[in-house]
Amino acid sequence: MLAFEKKLLRAIRHWDCGSEKVLLAVSGGADSVAMLRGMAAIASKAEISLEVAHFNHWVRAQAASDQEWVGELCSKLRLRFWTNSVRNMDDQVGHVQKDEASLRTMRYQFLIEKAQAADCQSICVAHHAEDQVETVLHHLIRGTSLRGMQGIPPDRVLERGIVLRRPLLNFSRQEILDYLQELGQKYRHDVTNDDPNYTRNRIRQELIPLLQTYNANFSEHLIGLTNQIAEAHTFHLDLVRAALKEAVLSNQADHVRILIEPICNLPEFLQREFFVELWAQQSWPRQKMTSDDWDRLKNMLTQNEGSLKLSASIIVVRRAQMIVIERET
Repeated sequence: MLAFEKKLLRAIRHWDCGSEKVLLAVSGGADSVAMLRGMAAIASKAEISLEVAHFNHWVRAQAASDQEWVGELCSKLRLRFWTNSVRNMDDQVGHVQKDEASLRTMRYQFLIEKAQAADCQSICVAHHAEDQVETVLHHLIRGTSLRGMQGIPPDRVLERGIVLRRPLLNFSRQEILDYLQELGQKYRHDVTNDDPNYTRNRIRQELIPLLQTYNANFSEHLIGLTNQIAEAHTFHLDLVRAALKEAVLSNQADHVRILIEPICNLPEFLQREFFVELWAQQSWPRQKMTSDDWDRLKNMLTQNEGSLKLSASIIVVRRAQMIVIERET
């Protein structure tokens, strides 16, 4: 067993989930191909079974050949292969802008649907350590909170109870490339990863190399910091969730009533986090909520009466010792 595979096996055994059926998200790039080859090599020892899904965005000239290439690799490995069958993505989602966020939403919805169809308990994606660094820097540039400084979590629960896992998060890009070289395994190259019009590409190509001229170990130090922040945030989140249990009087899909006192008993810096977690538990989208919206919402705690409308079509009303929040549909 190669060093990469031993490290991957240790990572999977930390899942502590017993035997599991796993859907691997494979684009054909180096990272996902290394994940595929590594997981296939250790599947029996890890007591997992594998299926593979490839989401074809149909926005690049090489899209069809990428899909065919991944399908052929799965055939060689004797793994079931899933892909989307609609060539024009507009047929699925209407005339939407094919930006990164839209495509990401479609990709994850596809993966969830295929995982459910294949009776998989989890989905694995191939984010690695350098992706963690890029993500944190991207969040910092856009503006973020402690939650954003955690970077990419190793796992999280998606809809329908399916777990999203990232088994390569502690692997460097060089470890991935070295493993593929050891195997003599080819992979596909996505030219959009070279496009400087994408902020993440500029972070990877320009900003990180610049920061490494100040300290060659910059990436390792930043990852260490994000891990510490994640540990602190987990502790804070336990406090917030305990307050949520006490505060929520009633909740429906588009309506929630909450008591003021349990929120006010939290440290002030966690009061805003209370509402962020409330949104998560309600499955309300947070993308349209601005920093000012969260601050205005928190400030309702100190008012006796009043109402406000937030930018995400949210109506908030303060009534004595209670706040009522409604989402317009």
